Amino acid sequence: MNTIAATPMSDAIYSFGSGLTFHQAPAIRQALLQAFEQGTRRFDLSRVESFDSAGAQLLIALVKTAEAAGQAIEWERLSSEVSSALSELGLPSLTRLRTPLTSTAP
Repeated sequence: MNTIAATPMSDAIYSFGSGLTFHQAPAIRQALLQAFEQGTRRFDLSRVESFDSAGAQLLIALVKTAEAAGQAIEWERLSSEVSSALSELGLPSLTRLRTPLTSTAP
């Protein structure tokens, strides 16, 4: 399950559930857009165990949505599955995924 949680000294963090694949993509896309519209800019991928190119497309779309709004996404943590898959797809630099991404300027 995906969740949004507020931490005492920070803004809301969207925590992805265990799957970020083709099967979950439509529901997760809606949840990501809603979270972004509500001001969430921090995302935690540490619990993701299943990840495919559809999941990568969702992350890329989220980054592009933020950039179009003049904002940045902050990635709290990446699971080894996400990191490995992004490396295999040749996408870490495209999506600016690092552990953690702290820069808020383009």
